[in-house]
Amino acid sequence: MTKTAFSFDDILSRAPKSFCLCAASVTLMSSALGKPISCGMIALFCFTPTPYATPPPCDEVIFVNTVSLLIRTLDRPAQLAEALESVRAQTYRPLEVIVVNDGGRPVEYVLSAKLGEQNDDTQAALRWRYHAHSKRQGRSVAANRALSLASGEWVIFLDDDDWIEPDHIERLVRVLKDDAARGGTLLAAYADTRCYRNGDALEAPFFARDFDPIALAEQNYLPIHAVLLARRAYEAGCRFSPQLSLYEDWHFWLQVARQGDMQRVPGATACYRLDISGVGGGHDIDYLPQYVAFLREALPVLSDKQLIHLHHAVRKLGQAQADLLQQQTHNQKLEQHIAVLEKSSLRWRLVRTAKRVARKGVTFADLLRHGDWHGIQQRLQRYLGRVGLDQVARRQRHLSKCQPGVDILCTRHTEFVARRIKVSLAQLGIAPVQIISDGSGASSKRLCIVVCPQMFTRMPRCYIALQMEQSVSSRWFNKSYISRLFNAMAVMDYSQTNLRYLQETAGLSHKYLYYTPISNLPPNELAAETAPSPEYVVAFYGDANTPRRQKFLQALEERFSVLRISEVFGESLYDQLRRAKVVVNIHYYEGALLETTRLYECLSLGLAVISETSVDMSEHTAIKSWVRFTPVDDVVAMADAVAAELDAQQMGNLPAAPEDDLANFHFYFTRMLVALGVVPPAVLDTLPMPIAPSLLSQGVGLSLPETHTRHAAFQRAHPGYPVFPGLRHHQGWRGCALSYRYLARRALEADLARLEVREDDALLDAAAAKRWAQASALFDASDDYDILSGLIADVAEHMTVLDAFSRDGEDYLVIDCMTSTVCNRYGHRAIRLLAEWPFADADDSNTVDRYLERQQVRVLVPLPFIATHRPDAQSTLWHFDNTTYDDMISASEAVLYQAFKRFQTP
Repeated sequence: MTKTAFSFDDILSRAPKSFCLCAASVTLMSSALGKPISCGMIALFCFTPTPYATPPPCDEVIFVNTVSLLIRTLDRPAQLAEALESVRAQTYRPLEVIVVNDGGRPVEYVLSAKLGEQNDDTQAALRWRYHAHSKRQGRSVAANRALSLASGEWVIFLDDDDWIEPDHIERLVRVLKDDAARGGTLLAAYADTRCYRNGDALEAPFFARDFDPIALAEQNYLPIHAVLLARRAYEAGCRFSPQLSLYEDWHFWLQVARQGDMQRVPGATACYRLDISGVGGGHDIDYLPQYVAFLREALPVLSDKQLIHLHHAVRKLGQAQADLLQQQTHNQKLEQHIAVLEKSSLRWRLVRTAKRVARKGVTFADLLRHGDWHGIQQRLQRYLGRVGLDQVARRQRHLSKCQPGVDILCTRHTEFVARRIKVSLAQLGIAPVQIISDGSGASSKRLCIVVCPQMFTRMPRCYIALQMEQSVSSRWFNKSYISRLFNAMAVMDYSQTNLRYLQETAGLSHKYLYYTPISNLPPNELAAETAPSPEYVVAFYGDANTPRRQKFLQALEERFSVLRISEVFGESLYDQLRRAKVVVNIHYYEGALLETTRLYECLSLGLAVISETSVDMSEHTAIKSWVRFTPVDDVVAMADAVAAELDAQQMGNLPAAPEDDLANFHFYFTRMLVALGVVPPAVLDTLPMPIAPSLLSQGVGLSLPETHTRHAAFQRAHPGYPVFPGLRHHQGWRGCALSYRYLARRALEADLARLEVREDDALLDAAAAKRWAQASALFDASDDYDILSGLIADVAEHMTVLDAFSRDGEDYLVIDCMTSTVCNRYGHRAIRLLAEWPFADADDSNTVDRYLERQQVRVLVPLPFIATHRPDAQSTLWHFDNTTYDDMISASEAVLYQAFKRFQTP
């Protein structure tokens, strides 16, 4: 090989036997030399490429619809096993897996363990073949050998240290098939790629770029396992160069790009591990010689347009270096004028602010003229929030100044609740945590959780209030107490009845309220080392000096021995309770709410409990199978229930502590901490479902238990339909998206092919429900659609109609994007997209519906829309009435009808 030096001005006259360096190569050389490189300094090598050995031709028999998945491996059995796990999980069949071992230790046992015994049956849905080199021959030779063994219509590579999502191949095949059906000539399709380090997904790098052969000459944005390739690329002569031990895939893609077009399929379904480099590669590599070798090989492959582009890129790089030097000089001068610029900047900001205020003033004047006081109030709150002056922003600033850890302030009679909170904080890894029950703690510099804040003289600076008084008696809800609740970071309450009172009577916004039902502690948390034999039949603890409680206790004492307990707390209380066989719960008020704290405390001790029912029993279904309930004010029924419990214990049916957290306290408590930013959203993935996972297959309603009016209206409109308590965030749209992400991830864990979600302002009357069932059957019968949409509020300008047809008297439109999540049914691919919603993107254009709108999905839309929304409801995200959407929805329906007619018109 001869080396000839020449300038970039000679490039065009020497192409194609010359090659030029892209901007990235110049940067590498500049780094190696330790000084800038101008165009005149760059020397290029001109050579005649040495032809590399051509592997044996592909198998003559081609299996239509088969995908050949090719893996090169070298001494990484653990990573290979993970890669094969992702292969086995692929939803596409038939698959032919070919593994080439490049001179490493035998790995057939890994293939057998993950894919079953070797199977050459060409009719099998998944078969694999294995080839081993006697000695190491290099990545390119291994790749070419795998290609020569492939017999599928399409080919895809997978390095042994990477993996692919289950629908990766299926999505790419669908695109190539659709293109072929339209008479297209696509040679390949590729997905986006997410990078991982130490098992964690990274925000960057993230390979997601539309196909551009010019850009491909500058940078390889196609990880090898992202691309599904038509067989004809191999037949056209595309090969891996044995001269390359790195960048061989980039060289291969440049060859493929000369043969035909590729298409990007948005959605990250290829996973790239950054911890390990290539097949058996390491980290101690001098990349510059490898890159130069790549450039030598790339020369004959580059097109004239690519060469011209790279020539201009290098010229621009030289100019950029000169501009940078000039800018550095200029910056030094600018530093001398900082004070002047700051004053000017202040004046400019004031002028800009004045203009914005003037524009907003026009809007306010218009609202005032129409008497829209609610609109004025909501806009004021939004503007204050944007500039960080609203209550939420102030509370977040207080929280950011807290020292690590949490202090739980309680009185002696609420220590059980404090212990329940401490257990959850420990599960979340929050430390240090201490319970303070001696009345101190007001000077704490940590975040405080104050149980029953009305019991304390002073409040700490930054606190969450746990409100436990019953709203059926308003004696505690005076101005002072309401003020304490209003000044809290958040207010937890165990009762939805109380939450309604706090909003409608006390005037607190649902934005600061969090439903947090009290629950039991884990089994054995309160277990005694030695349990005494019960001396009494019945125990009651609390204030017994009320007429109705006296009536019950006197009646019970006529038939059983009764132990009355009061003013005893903690372990002393538990020792007393264990002296009885049964604990009874008697309401202080006749119309009282259920005393769940007392009930769950006794259940945590493994005691038998008998209680009166309450006006809010519908909120406490989880406890019904653990407590014997008797009618309110029915003394005889309670005495009979005690006798029945004694009979059961005599027959050996002794009480035991229930499973941990019957009422899902940990879920609701963590939900609040995520909303406040105390813990990251990632912890949501560790939380068990607050509803039975089996209910997901029926579909779920999405509602906030704190918005009692909407919550109750949805349950009335959709009787028996499971309701998921929506997740929260101080930016409401992020809480909504987190709800969808959580549900989607639980659906994937349950291996559900469909997930239906109705938001709590969705309405389906009897006729609509029948239409929805019919459309759902059509949707479920085919994998051609990703989403069934009952309502679309806004049609994107870039929307494309994919199909239009009529079936069983119903008109259907198939489009490629959508906006609205009021009432939808999601297929497997859409479920995966929802599960990948990126929380880190805090821009309000990242709402879950706009996120879906940006994906390439196939949306089945019945016309007219099946679902409607409650017009009297107010948006929990944007705080305006649903009537704001009416015109948008009508316009969207009209646009889609016009598109339907145009599509069907020859």
